Amino acid sequence: PAKPRVGGSREIVDRIVSTDEVVYGINTGFGLFSNVTVSADKLCALQDNLIRSHSAGCGEPLTRERSRRLLALRINVLAKGHSGIRAEVLEQMIAAFNADCIPVVPSKGTVGASGDLAPLSHIALGLMGEGDMWDPQGGIAPAAEVLARANLTPIRLGAKEGLAMINGTQLIASLGAEAVERAGRAARLADYIAALSLEVLCGTNRAFDPLIHCVRPHSGQMESAARVRSVLMPTAPSELCMSHPKQVQDAYSLRCVPQVHGITQDTIEFVRRILNTELNSATDNPMVFTQEQVDASESLRTSDGDRIACKDAPGGNGRKGDGQDIKAADASPPPATANAGAKPVDPLEAANRKIA
Repeated sequence: PAKPRVGGSREIVDRIVSTDEVVYGINTGFGLFSNVTVSADKLCALQDNLIRSHSAGCGEPLTRERSRRLLALRINVLAKGHSGIRAEVLEQMIAAFNADCIPVVPSKGTVGASGDLAPLSHIALGLMGEGDMWDPQGGIAPAAEVLARANLTPIRLGAKEGLAMINGTQLIASLGAEAVERAGRAARLADYIAALSLEVLCGTNRAFDPLIHCVRPHSGQMESAARVRSVLMPTAPSELCMSHPKQVQDAYSLRCVPQVHGITQDTIEFVRRILNTELNSATDNPMVFTQEQVDASESLRTSDGDRIACKDAPGGNGRKGDGQDIKAADASPPPATANAGAKPVDPLEAANRKIA
């Protein structure tokens, strides 16, 4: 469950603050000011100002659905318990999501793989009661007013929590998930269109025989051939295709559909695997690990200290149970809380569902 992990990581942050141990992002400045120590009485202001200074996006706002998806994915990251955020802050984020109080996020401002700092800052800014927010009743209104009408309290950031809310790639990952799902649908439609074209052009279905593709078993090629067969021979062979039994061979553009479309399928699946990993990764700096997690990871180190088998590590990205396991387009999110389990969630449907 997520709550014990979130609580355990927060205890580490609180201990660092109470002992005056110097740790980047918790009681230091950022970037060029990482060597500047910040006193305990200014740590909250430091996090507030981080969000305000990075809320510098521009351009037309993302759609409500895309902003909602961005918030859902950041909640998923924080629920993994490696960011040091307080459980009550995470619960406030979930409450805003479920009330459809979604901050307005400008479409321009990400720095790509280096981080969606500006977009995520706009998410945090709205939850702090500043900036603008999509009103559940329609339109855009000041965030403080939208939260008040929903009986929600603006988030008050503590040590490290501003940094925890913006260190990630959830915008580009969510847009990538949307793109790969759209590409998958287009690829499937291309196979159906090819099957119909074959019928109209009085082609033969011999080139789609499974025996041909089983001896050259590229997965995308076999999938494409099977999809074309499902249209031409759902229960019995197409009457149009059987109406010209003496047809020997079709043009390349027809008989090589599985080979051409197949590599597209393989590429889409490759991208989907990358996105599924990224969607389920903890992204932050610094990362927070409990002593128990550090001790358990010692067995995963080689003799020269390099870490191996990350998927087997406690809280590793490859294992279910690090919060909620999200897939690029595979399943539907159940109602869930910060104590969510590992049932897969589809970020593409997040805009229309609630997090429990």
